[in-house]
Amino acid sequence: MINYYETWASVGCNETFKVMLSLVVNFNYIPYQFGIEMAFLHGEMDALVHVKQVKGYEEKGKENWVWRLRKSLYGTKQAPRMWKSKLASVSNSLGLISTQSDESLFINAKKLLLLHVHVDDGFIISQSENKITEFLTKLNSIFKLKSKKRPTQNLGYSLKWGDDRVVINQMDLITKTLQQLNMDDCNPIKTPCNGNFLNELESGISDKALNVTLFQQAIGSINYLAHHT
Repeated sequence: MINYYETWASVGCNETFKVMLSLVVNFNYIPYQFGIEMAFLHGEMDALVHVKQVKGYEEKGKENWVWRLRKSLYGTKQAPRMWKSKLASVSNSLGLISTQSDESLFINAKKLLLLHVHVDDGFIISQSENKITEFLTKLNSIFKLKSKKRPTQNLGYSLKWGDDRVVINQMDLITKTLQQLNMDDCNPIKTPCNGNFLNELESGISDKALNVTLFQQAIGSINYLAHHT
């Protein structure tokens, strides 16, 4: 049976990521980052799903037949959840278990290996670089991935590493967000907004002029930045 409500992939918890950064700085853990290519295509369907044949690629003599979908595809409702299940299964087979407090955090207590997952990106730390590279090598034999030691970007954070510290900020993400919203030349304003702001906004914008999608993107982006500060 297809669950139309549980469709999400693992989303990294901000607090967990910051705790891991603290371990790197205070206990000499080594940080690596990796990204898995075409992740959603690795998800395995756990329900019977049929799809129409793609126009132009029909099998001759069977044009009216349908295909059985065995792997998840980008754009299908269950793709994120299928990928989440696949990654959890692979991580478990490699010795990492998801924690109850944050299902995006996988731990191997014996090897002191911690993996933080955000959809198809991973942030992994350990006091042993050999254990990290061993895990990444095994993971790369299953999925195609790219990895980097001491990443400079993760979850919208800019990371600047020092010998005994890491400086984090969101300037790159803020700049990118402003550019996407065509507000990169805007002027700063004091907060909270003045009391007449909503009246001025309502009187100055008509329903036809309001780009609802852009407005929703702006609210979502600002909310993300605020909660990760």
